[in-house]
Amino acid sequence: MSGTGIYARVKGSIRGADMNMSVELMTDSSFTTEPLFQFILDRYKVSPGYAVIPLKGAIPRTEGG
Repeated sequence: MSGTGIYARVKGSIRGADMNMSVELMTDSSFTTEPLFQFILDRYKVSPGYAVIPLKGAIPRTEGG
């Protein structure tokens, strides 16, 4: 996925209903965001312009599924 000043990559696996994935976000100096989003993103910051957001757990079942 990409946008102005940002690129994202989803990595990992889903086995049955178990999800073990991560979203890697890479930004450059042209990326601008709202302060609240930046505050949330800072929690996952690895280095300047790079953040990794873990996505782990069970995938919820839907009705009829």
